Amino acid sequence: MKSESGRLGGPGGSGLLALTLVVVLLVGALASSTALVGATAVLANDGGNDTTGGNTSTDGGNTATEDRTVVDECTTLGNTGTKYRLGSNLSTKSGTCLTITASDVDLDGDGFGVSGDASSSAIAVVPETSGASVSNVRVHDVRVNDSNIGVRAGKVGENVSNVTVENVTAVDNSRGGVVSFETAGLRIVDSDLRRNGAGAELLRGSATLVRVTAENNAGSGLTTALGLQAVSVTGGAFADNDGHGLLVRDVAAGETSLTNVTADDNGVHGVELESTPGATVVNVTATSNTDDGLRLETNRTTVTGAVASDNGGHGFHLPGLDVADDERELRADAGAPGLVALRNGGAGARLAGSNTTVVGLNATDNTVGIDLSDATGVTVTDAAPGDGALGTTVRSSDRQGVLLSKTAGTTVEETLVQDSNAAGIRVESPADNTLQQLRVRGNAPAFVTTGSGTTSVSGLAIQNADLTLDATNVSIAGNSSGVGGGSIEPERPGNRTFGPYLDIGTIGDTTTAVVTGEVVGSVDLTVQYPDDAVEDPPLVESTARIHSYDGGWSAVDGSTNDPSANTVSATLENPTDTYSPAADLENAITSCGFTDWRSGETYRIDANLSSISGACLEVRASNATVTGFGFGGERRRLLTGDADASGLGVDVRPGQRNVTLRNLQVGNFGTGVRLGSGPGAAAANHTLERVIVNDSVGTGIVVDGDAATFRTVDVIDSGGDGIALRSSRDSSLTGLFLLGNAGSDLVLSGDTEGTTARDVELFVDPDRDDLGRAANVGFESANEVTISTITDPPAPGDGLEGITDYVDVEGQAGDAFLNLSVVYDEGQVLVHTDDESDLAMYDYNEQSGEYERVTQDAFRSEAGNVIGANLTSFSTFAPLVDTSGSDGGTATPTPTPTRTDDGDGGTPTPTPTQTDDGDGGTATPTPTQTDDGDDGTATPTPGGGENGDNDDTDDEESSGGQNFAGGGGGGGGGGSADTSSPSFATRSAALNRTSMRVGGAVRIDATVENSGDQRGTYEVELFRNGNFVQSRFVELPAGEERNISFTRTPPSTGEYTYRVENVTAGTVQVVAEDEPTPTPTATPMPPSETPTDTPAVTDDGETPTRTSGGDSAPDEDQETSGPAPGSPDDGRSGLGPLGMVVGGIGALAVGAGAIYLLVLKP
Repeated sequence: MKSESGRLGGPGGSGLLALTLVVVLLVGALASSTALVGATAVLANDGGNDTTGGNTSTDGGNTATEDRTVVDECTTLGNTGTKYRLGSNLSTKSGTCLTITASDVDLDGDGFGVSGDASSSAIAVVPETSGASVSNVRVHDVRVNDSNIGVRAGKVGENVSNVTVENVTAVDNSRGGVVSFETAGLRIVDSDLRRNGAGAELLRGSATLVRVTAENNAGSGLTTALGLQAVSVTGGAFADNDGHGLLVRDVAAGETSLTNVTADDNGVHGVELESTPGATVVNVTATSNTDDGLRLETNRTTVTGAVASDNGGHGFHLPGLDVADDERELRADAGAPGLVALRNGGAGARLAGSNTTVVGLNATDNTVGIDLSDATGVTVTDAAPGDGALGTTVRSSDRQGVLLSKTAGTTVEETLVQDSNAAGIRVESPADNTLQQLRVRGNAPAFVTTGSGTTSVSGLAIQNADLTLDATNVSIAGNSSGVGGGSIEPERPGNRTFGPYLDIGTIGDTTTAVVTGEVVGSVDLTVQYPDDAVEDPPLVESTARIHSYDGGWSAVDGSTNDPSANTVSATLENPTDTYSPAADLENAITSCGFTDWRSGETYRIDANLSSISGACLEVRASNATVTGFGFGGERRRLLTGDADASGLGVDVRPGQRNVTLRNLQVGNFGTGVRLGSGPGAAAANHTLERVIVNDSVGTGIVVDGDAATFRTVDVIDSGGDGIALRSSRDSSLTGLFLLGNAGSDLVLSGDTEGTTARDVELFVDPDRDDLGRAANVGFESANEVTISTITDPPAPGDGLEGITDYVDVEGQAGDAFLNLSVVYDEGQVLVHTDDESDLAMYDYNEQSGEYERVTQDAFRSEAGNVIGANLTSFSTFAPLVDTSGSDGGTATPTPTPTRTDDGDGGTPTPTPTQTDDGDGGTATPTPTQTDDGDDGTATPTPGGGENGDNDDTDDEESSGGQNFAGGGGGGGGGGSADTSSPSFATRSAALNRTSMRVGGAVRIDATVENSGDQRGTYEVELFRNGNFVQSRFVELPAGEERNISFTRTPPSTGEYTYRVENVTAGTVQVVAEDEPTPTPTATPMPPSETPTDTPAVTDDGETPTRTSGGDSAPDEDQETSGPAPGSPDDGRSGLGPLGMVVGGIGALAVGAGAIYLLVLKP
């Protein structure tokens, strides 16, 4: 009777059955019929024979005729050395179907099935009598089913050995597919054990399993018990079992090995080793099991390469053991799969024992990354400790990244802990644990320690600094955005933080407090910093201390530092604040009256200063720089006086040389800035750069020394003269903006031989809606003269037309002289006349009341569009066109400036309108006014060489030209100082081309960002081949960025490298007109950036122009920052361009209502 239809082999079975029946019939005719029939069959090697039900084993490669005894019914196979073959499916309802009692027996199931009754076995290998032995038995290519045991090997107390179960399918057996009782050397090979009580059950003896599949069993896929001598499992899958995938217990020391095994979707643990000391596990995968993936409840066990993912319990679980030699190791292998714990419901690795080592673990997306609770002597490390690599990684834990609770003597090192939803590292009631070389980021918080006991931590990296600490009852978090959630650190003048911001607070159980209800916490904190942390900005390293922030920064009492080790330390008792290492800013000035001057130093004014009497700063050092400074680098600082006529803002004392004042706004002093003479007969060589002086009671700036250099200097609303140079020879004035000064704007007295000026913008009475408001002047030689604009110049008579504004020059002595030149645009002259010779320089004769043509030492060069005169008598001067002899054209009216009312009930301050500089590029704005809030006259903000932006519009395509909105803040009756804290940086820069011919223009684009928490204005500087050439101001709200551009025309062939601030934009190669460019040029500039393809002719062949808008003028590189005069008009209304120089030949565009002048040395 067959309980399964057909053999294991399937379609080929019927043909072989027919052959077998024929043989049986032939033999039966010659011999009596018995249960065991001797048969002769030709059997080729049956390994891999498709007709035998998928048999993949071999019979030793026997290709000769082989005698096998055919078995057709349930019976005992007791003939030693016999080879049997089933002839049909066999079953019995009483006892075991086939019992093998002899040694050296081979049973070939030939794909048929065998079943016994519910209390017995389908096939059993047992001795026939007590005390006998059975060995070397092979059962293969058979299906065993519907029995208590599919294949039974051995019997308790009997000697059975070397039994092989191969290519056997065991299904639906109530106890087990294969069960071994004290069998030594059992081998289960290439077998499929399904829907049994247990897939394989091994009791005592020893066993080897190779490529076994055990699935859907009611118990475990593999279970062992009662003390086996050895168990080895290689390959195979143990899945979907209601119990364990593999439960291996009670195996002799060093005799358990699992290799290349998978255990998935089982009802308990994937793999559990219990009491199998010295076991080895290699490349095991345990996935989606109800409890733990891999549970090692045994000592001296090594796991090399394993993956535990999506298990309901822990990925890897090493419970505590009550044994003396509890040594276990989890180690990533050299390649895949490594040592990985993913998405487990418990910990990625739960390590509760002692003397455990975990190397190279990757624990990601687990509830807890690594749980070391109750562990002793555990080490979590890298594969090569000390190499600096972070071999162990813990990421995205739902709770803690690494948890040490009641953990003792444990080390965690060279580990990355990242993005935990709770603490990155949490330590509870520790005892002598060591954490070192850890990187902790993105956790909330980074480090927490509670309860009694301390934990020593070294190399804990939070916010890119290394911490060393002993701590208890505190929480430490890296504050990536500064304190209080702000975007920048809070300001403490003269001091800077330079390490991580650490939010450290007390935490713990109040029942352990010294005072009821009080939580006591402490941390011995050491921060190690890199060398460059105190270099930019430069800090005084010896002053480094741990500082705390509680509304303001202050040093922690008892904090110390060790500059030789780059560490700073403090003991924090009951911490509640934000902490960071901080040090004094080198040469910081935070109040008026500073006295610690030393030659050759840079001094940083790190706060807005105010003074009630005398001089705010008396500079008593040579070769020194005094600059405004703030968080993020240099910035403009305010020095405010009390309007005392005797007060001085900055006084560079006589006898000093080479002093530079930079980034300052000085207001409400008697004299804003005084530059004293040099030592003896030596030149002083002082420099003012990006300086604003406003609301001085007397003169704004007084210069007594030779060789002074002014670059981008504004003097506004002085009660006396704007700038007075007194016997100042060989001085250079560039980019001046002079507005509303009661006396003369510029006074040169005494010996001023060799003093030159260019791009000096003069404004007077901008409230008027007529001419005479502004002029841009310059000179190459001047002596004993004052230069100003005139409020209401006499109008030209009939037949004369003006094409620019008017300049009032007064002589101060008999030897006064001034050389004046004007560069004009031929197209603008031809508006009024067809003959260019009708243009000339005129001066106003007060006696006759008419303008007269200047003939003495006058000159004009039509080829260079230059007109000028050497003046020794003085009046009001203007270039005029004689229209009496020409038909002329209709002159374009000169636009007049508008005024703005500041709404404060006081006198409104006029604001000149933006004027077109005529270069075909961006128009040059003149300054606006700002409300100083004191119900008085509003203070106009500076324009001149460094205009910023008065609105929130972008000027991406201009090379400057934004109205400055931060000037004048120190004036207007003593307005409050600016305490905003912007933080500017240039993020990127690029050129629009890398090659071009001489005369072409290159655009430099840059992105500037204000990452601070306040709106602010910032001067962006452009450098060519390392030298400053141009700047522009940008005003930005907090958190915003803006694209800006500079346009330059290099003067000659060669390579020019441009950078914006510290960001290199690139190099452009300039070749001669007749040479091919090395590479194609980039995309052309927008229309507002018309290339300078028609440069004006100058003595040296270059084409300099006034920088557009707020940019400071070029330095000696003489490049253009926009199109030259003569370029096509850009479509704006107003007069065309006209430039003016003094004492040389140059070019600068002039627009309606204002002359923009640039002077070149001849």
